[in-house]
Amino acid sequence: MNILETFNNKLFTEKYRPAKLEDFILPKRIISMFQSSNEIQIPQNFLFFGTPGLGKTSLAKFLASHFDCLYINVSSETGIDVVRNKISEYCSSISMYSNLKVVILDEMDGASDAFYKALRATMEQYSDCRFIGTCNYINKIPDAIKSRFELINFNFTSDSEIKECYILLLKRIKNILESEGFVISKEVLEEILDKIIFPNFPDIRKIVNIIQIIVVQNTNKKELTKQDIDAIYSQRFLHIKLYELILNPNKSNEEIYTFVKSYLKKYQLEDVFTSLGSMFIDYLREQQIQNMELKLTQLVASFGNHQFQKKFAIEEFIVLLSLIYEYRKILNK
Repeated sequence: MNILETFNNKLFTEKYRPAKLEDFILPKRIISMFQSSNEIQIPQNFLFFGTPGLGKTSLAKFLASHFDCLYINVSSETGIDVVRNKISEYCSSISMYSNLKVVILDEMDGASDAFYKALRATMEQYSDCRFIGTCNYINKIPDAIKSRFELINFNFTSDSEIKECYILLLKRIKNILESEGFVISKEVLEEILDKIIFPNFPDIRKIVNIIQIIVVQNTNKKELTKQDIDAIYSQRFLHIKLYELILNPNKSNEEIYTFVKSYLKKYQLEDVFTSLGSMFIDYLREQQIQNMELKLTQLVASFGNHQFQKKFAIEEFIVLLSLIYEYRKILNK
């Protein structure tokens, strides 16, 4: 499968997004807060916090989908006008869909002070609406804002919670792979647990993204083997230093040149070039790069152009270096 076909596939994190509350890979203490008599309830304002990839945004969107809802990504819409115009206007309008209106404030730890001040007044004025916030760093949220929410810790608080979610996650992965047409043996599941889940837990989003890479790399197979899992594991971490260097805005072009020159003494140029295709893009998807959709288009075009140039190049090293420089320009602006 070529790089463009890979990008056209729907992300598994979206394709296999939980359809029911009990499908979420979360501790029971969280799930039980929102379900009563088989009905979804949002009895008060909630602020979900915890490390990336735990399902905070997914759960917020799922809960809000049962009601009239407004979604705001606070890290990109952080001005006071967003509160005064979009949020206040929404809260004051009449709902045609449900008896409750819900505002999702995603990535709240990226908000400005002006946003927080305006939000306090809005939440007080529209107490009949529900607000669900998410953040990675709860310490960045002012106390005056936190006091208006019920705080829900998505980080695991005990070994029993971790074990509970390990089992749920392994079942989810098995279901995903079987839905994609693969036969999965117990041996392969154990390898996935050892090589994919253990090193990346509790970042469930990252784990599901890796599973998608496995599917893409083995499209023509019916049954996965331990070797298939090992191959993906080794490929993902083989060029991690190069990936990190590309994303580091503090490195000069001279430092990049020296690193790549030395790097090619250890790895084949063709392998390094190939690793900057779909494998690198999948790595970027896990880094939560801002404006990734726009940058993705530019990265794909750049890779395609350089792949074409390499066919006719006298010095393939220069083409590789040009690709890396262009990637840095796209990603670090």
